[in-house]
Amino acid sequence: MRSKSRLLSRFFLLACALLCLSCRINALAQTPAPANAAYVAGQIDLMEGDVRIVDKQNARRAVKVGDKVYEGDSITTGATGEIHMTMEDQGFIAVRPNTKMRIAQYRAEGDDDDKGVLSLLVGSMRSITGWIGKYHPKSYAINTPTATIGIRGTDHEPKVIPEGSSEGDAGTYDKVNAGGSFINTPQGNVDVTPNHAGFAPHDGRVAPHMLASVPSFFRPTRNEHLIEGKHDQIQRIVQQKREERRQQIRSGLRPTRAPIVNGARPNPVQRLQQAREQQKQNVQPARPEATAAQAHSTSNGNGTPKADKRQEKTKPNNHEDKRKKPHEK
Repeated sequence: MRSKSRLLSRFFLLACALLCLSCRINALAQTPAPANAAYVAGQIDLMEGDVRIVDKQNARRAVKVGDKVYEGDSITTGATGEIHMTMEDQGFIAVRPNTKMRIAQYRAEGDDDDKGVLSLLVGSMRSITGWIGKYHPKSYAINTPTATIGIRGTDHEPKVIPEGSSEGDAGTYDKVNAGGSFINTPQGNVDVTPNHAGFAPHDGRVAPHMLASVPSFFRPTRNEHLIEGKHDQIQRIVQQKREERRQQIRSGLRPTRAPIVNGARPNPVQRLQQAREQQKQNVQPARPEATAAQAHSTSNGNGTPKADKRQEKTKPNNHEDKRKKPHEK
């Protein structure tokens, strides 16, 4: 009896400890995500060589293919570095070697408030715009130290050459592969058409203008074959993907902001919260089709319900009772 009593006592103490732990986890999990959580800007598709990413607090973050990039992230590539990203609006960005750029603003929820602003400080990248560029071109821009590049549903290659470089004249360049872009400075602006390049000098004494030919430094990288055809591919799916995003937002199936702070990954409590929210979303009412199928399975095919055989077996026979009653009398 004593051993049994001790076992029950230990079991009771263990149950109390588990209950307290569960209450603590629930309290932590119900803590709302911080208000300053960052928008997800895109996802890494390819990363090679020297690539460094820091958040808006200048904290470096280790990343790999499949990881997210966020609004406020700065990306720096070395001589061997290259990174490709699919953006949240289904756009695409390839950051070339020896480049420093920043995702200044990126919001892609499928509504009129969507916005994409990139800062290119030095180097080059290839950008294929998604639904922000297609439906809200005025809300998409690439800022450089000397100019602002606007787009019109574009596959283009902005480039910034700093002063003192042997690569070419210092300033902002933009080569257009498809669609169109424009380079704007206080001195004026110029429209850039496919298979041409525009230029805004660093000193700002001359207005942006078209170049007679595409400069030789616009040459394919080792991964250029992965980009060919993407412009047409994006144009085919962008409208559908935008509508899917709008439906997700309306249904509450997608958070408007990532549950992170300053680019940091979710902690275990936040991951638990996400898992529970996903579990709640997966519990949905029965579909009308299923209800109709159940109704059909319980009918005779002509709309009349089938009799329950179990009830038929236990149901008293009223005719027999009526015949027995006179006899019993």
